[in-house]
Amino acid sequence: MTKQVTNEDLAVMIKNGFDNAASRQDLVDLKDELKTDISRIESEVDKALHVEYVSLEVRVKRIENKLGLKPVSEPKTASI
Repeated sequence: MTKQVTNEDLAVMIKNGFDNAASRQDLVDLKDELKTDISRIESEVDKALHVEYVSLEVRVKRIENKLGLKPVSEPKTASI
């Protein structure tokens, strides 16, 4: 047997849905938090890439010295 849903029941369900929905301020706060997280992650990735770049640069110079090669041009060191 199916339950009869009244207009009042529907109104309560809709009200509960709106009461539990995120407010505009919640969305703004979430957006700001996500921007902060993205900036932090970008910074960490940039630092990791810089460390890897410097490590590879040292290895290439060592190989060039062992083989007696002269670098075509001096690499520009990235700064963070």
